Amino acid sequence: MLSSLEQRHDPASNLRSIEALQEWLHEAEAYCRSQLERGASTGGKSGHFHSHPEGKNTRGLTDAAFDGKSSETLKTWLTWWSDPARSPHGSEEAGRDPRVEAERVRAELEARGAGL
Repeated sequence: MLSSLEQRHDPASNLRSIEALQEWLHEAEAYCRSQLERGASTGGKSGHFHSHPEGKNTRGLTDAAFDGKSSETLKTWLTWWSDPARSPHGSEEAGRDPRVEAERVRAELEARGAGL
């Protein structure tokens, strides 16, 4: 990911990418901590790592890929995918078309009635 930032010369675009990553890391850290705490209270049986605690009861309305994802997480994803510097050829995109992915996330948010 750092090499991707080094290739882009737009500081604003780089900052948006970093902010999206920070949000994701913050959510992942909170989830891992909750799982560790839950494991301690259940004798080490913490269950499966499959969803963020804020969205664990959230069902994807347009695609099961959004199950367990909070609307706030999806808004972060939409910002990330909407970055004009994204390309299907980028290492983070793994061949996915950013416009298509942004539209998928946008459709899910609209289906949930989550304001954009």
